[in-house]
Amino acid sequence: MIFNRLACFIFCFALSSLAHAEETKLFKVETTLSRRKVKIGEATNLSVKIIALAPAKINKEAPMALELKPNVNLTYPKFKFAKSDAKKSDDREIQWEISLKALKAGNHQIEGHLSFYLCTDKWCRKFETDFSEKIESN
Repeated sequence: MIFNRLACFIFCFALSSLAHAEETKLFKVETTLSRRKVKIGEATNLSVKIIALAPAKINKEAPMALELKPNVNLTYPKFKFAKSDAKKSDDREIQWEISLKALKAGNHQIEGHLSFYLCTDKWCRKFETDFSEKIESN
């Protein structure tokens, strides 16, 4: 009985790990800064892009969001961005452009969270992932 439970646990864990590996092949996230080194108070742009990889497509009808983690060393126009805030949006990619400024000298981490839906001909489901980018100010 214990052996059966252990075997089931190992099998389920392996299956779950395999499913996660397959999920990560359905999209990629690209982040870039227009300038990585800025002076205090000088603006730079953060670009965050979700790219759906075939056979998946972005579900434009479903809610999607980009949330930036507050950072006392950086200023953003806001912390939560919806699909309506995106610069570009179609069934293969969505892209946000966010202006930000450094308030203090040093190396800073921009951190955020993405929530979106992908679909294929057989299913639609929600995906969530985190991202980060580094910026230096003087």
